[in-house]
Amino acid sequence: MKVNPNYLGRLFTEKELTEEERQEAVRLPAMRKEKGKLFCQRCNSLILEEWYLPIGAYYCRECLLMKRVRSDQALYY
Repeated sequence: MKVNPNYLGRLFTEKELTEEERQEAVRLPAMRKEKGKLFCQRCNSLILEEWYLPIGAYYCRECLLMKRVRSDQALYY
């Protein structure tokens, strides 16, 4: 598969890529826990307790302009 130069250095949500692109990409958790705190893997923001969704996941308010990132989803690069 040819690499799109616009994709270099970016992290994508599942919906932003085709099935073929997701199969070629490296998958990582959207959020990481560090010293008991949750951080967004896309922008490195601290996730606050009030950013909790009724579905049981957290979301990153800082990434809303780049499409919402949830703790129960993956990012791809």
